[in-house]
Amino acid sequence: MKDISGMEKTGTNRAMKYDFITIDDVVNAVRKSFIKHRITFVADTESWEFLENKFYMNLSLTFHNADNPDDKETVRALGISCQMTDTAPGKAIAYAVKNTLLKTLLIPGGKHEDVELEDKPPAPTPAPSVAPVAVPQQTREQKREILMQIKEELSEVMSLAELRSAWTLITREHAKDIQDAAYTYYKKIRESFLTK
Repeated sequence: MKDISGMEKTGTNRAMKYDFITIDDVVNAVRKSFIKHRITFVADTESWEFLENKFYMNLSLTFHNADNPDDKETVRALGISCQMTDTAPGKAIAYAVKNTLLKTLLIPGGKHEDVELEDKPPAPTPAPSVAPVAVPQQTREQKREILMQIKEELSEVMSLAELRSAWTLITREHAKDIQDAAYTYYKKIRESFLTK
C-alpha cells in the first residue's frame, strides 16, 4: 500500500458537476505495485440480476501471492450499472473493481468534506438571494430523461461523501418533483454504502 499515493480525480461528470477517480487511473496506479510485489488479482462473478431498471452483480475479488497461490485474500463486492444494454456487466465489474481497490488499499482520492451518517437527505446549501427567473416547463419525457441521468450519476459515486455532494447539487439544480423522484434511489445507494 505504501507504493500507491493519493490519486487525483481526473474524471469529470459534467451533468452533476463533480470530479471522480477513473477506473483507468486506479488500475494504472495499482498495476505497477502489484507487478513489483508479485500480486495477482482475480474477479469472479457470484450472481447478477436486473432490478428496478438497474443491473446488480455480486463479485468475489481475490488477491493472490504469485509465488504462493495459497496465500490469498478475498473481498466481496457489489457492482451496479444503470445502463440496460450489453455494456451493463462490464460497467458493473469496473464499478466493483475500482471501489474495491480504492477501499481495500486505502487509496485517498482528492479533497472532500466529512459526512455524518443521517437518515434523511442532506439539506441543500442556501443559494444567494437573486431575482426569480422564469423556468421553462419540462415535458414528461424530459423529466424521465433527467431522472435516469441522475440515477446513473448517483450509481457511480465512490463514497458517502461523494453521494452527499452529488445530492446537494441535485437539490440546487432540479425542481422538487425531480428531487422527490430521485430521493428513493439516493436512499438505496446510501444504504448500500452503510451495509458494506
